[in-house]
Amino acid sequence: MRAPHEGRSPASRAFRTWLRFRLDAVRSFRWRVCLLLRGAYVGEGTRIPGGGRLDFEPGVQVQRLGVLNARAGATIRIGQRSRIGAFSVISATQSIVIGDDVLIADRVFISDHNHESADPDRPVIAQGVGGVAPVVIEDGCWLGISVCILPGVHLGRNCIVGSLSVVTRSFPAGSIVGGIPAKLIRQRTGDDR
Repeated sequence: MRAPHEGRSPASRAFRTWLRFRLDAVRSFRWRVCLLLRGAYVGEGTRIPGGGRLDFEPGVQVQRLGVLNARAGATIRIGQRSRIGAFSVISATQSIVIGDDVLIADRVFISDHNHESADPDRPVIAQGVGGVAPVVIEDGCWLGISVCILPGVHLGRNCIVGSLSVVTRSFPAGSIVGGIPAKLIRQRTGDDR
């Protein structure tokens, strides 16, 4: 079986790649306008390449140069007044739900899937995706800069995730977590200031 690109000239492959990025740019612009009409702001240069569903509530702000990728059949839902920082990537093959009043810093990565890598004789890029599990980030959470949220994570209300953390498991409401992999540092109490 031949690879899909075999038999094509380098110029033809380059043109197809250029065309795909131009179509992504048009689709992204159209999505930004539609979301703006719903009361959500998506910053300049943010790519929206997927064919899935974006469900943004009023007051959502997504800063510039990020990626919102809901693949066909997937949903990304972001609640009211939530903010997503610049250069952040949210990628769904099934479901990612972000609640109301969530603060997400710059360069955060959230994904509900991983790449398959079981076959050591094939490149990872050729093995597809797997390990799909929905991600839920409940109301009032705060994710610090460069946080990575992996498939199956459920963060309860008002959790705080420290900068540069890799969250591989779920935490209950009011948790303060950090590290690689993220561990519970302490629970928030009413007298936290």
